[in-house]
Amino acid sequence: MFVGILITATPSYVLGQEYYYVDDNIAGELFCRLIGSTYFLFLFGKGSTLTIMCLAIERWFSVVKPLKYKYAFKRGRLLLYIAIIWAFSCFTQINELFIMKTSQGICVRSSPPYGVKTEKILTLLHILATFFVPSIVTWVTFAHVWLHVRSTMVYHRSRLSNYERAKQKLIRMCALTALLLTVCWFPAEMFFILKEFNVILLSLSFYQFTDMLAMSNSCFNPWVYFLYNREYRRAFLSLVTVKMRKQDNRTFNLLSTAKSPPVALVRQVNMQHERGSRESPL
Repeated sequence: MFVGILITATPSYVLGQEYYYVDDNIAGELFCRLIGSTYFLFLFGKGSTLTIMCLAIERWFSVVKPLKYKYAFKRGRLLLYIAIIWAFSCFTQINELFIMKTSQGICVRSSPPYGVKTEKILTLLHILATFFVPSIVTWVTFAHVWLHVRSTMVYHRSRLSNYERAKQKLIRMCALTALLLTVCWFPAEMFFILKEFNVILLSLSFYQFTDMLAMSNSCFNPWVYFLYNREYRRAFLSLVTVKMRKQDNRTFNLLSTAKSPPVALVRQVNMQHERGSRESPL
């Protein structure tokens, strides 16, 4: 959801630069450095790739190291992992804060204070840390889970328990998650590296397309978990059901209020009825 909002708010993605007038003040400077530079946009995108890596490790523990799973992923540690993911995403994107500034009402690219060569090195390290490493970890954990489950299935070929079937389902989910991560992010990251090192220079629309493809990964993942994870599906359906019930109750109350006569009118009719009863002869 945040990624979709930020794509719309970032200049040159949905709307052109001419639709984003920026004042030459602190607010305009913050807009260009935080939003116009794609800092926030890629912050949430890279946070998603790191979250996928963490989920892959969590699934690996649940299958390969079940005895250590509860200790490694208890509530306190989960909150710590989440905090580390987002802190790391903020830190690795920090170079984006120095590449844009305001000029004549729009956001324009500026040279970073640390030089072009340093910018290229930082870009390469950033992509390695936020895409290639998470992708490799995701694929390696998936392959290990697949080998582990396969060896278990060969050993118990005569009968498959519900637990073994759940493992098979988990393998399919891990494979699809890793595949989507690679397919969505690889073009954007690879062509961006080639652009930074002046190997291949393509049109701006092509780079925007690869960025949109990368951001779409955040939209695909929830549906993958919905299809393959019963607890996630149950929580999602219960949330939707609660909202639908609240909406139905609100609609019913509005209709009931609209159909029922006003309280003042009811009181007036009752008073007239009582007055008529008193004045009628015995």
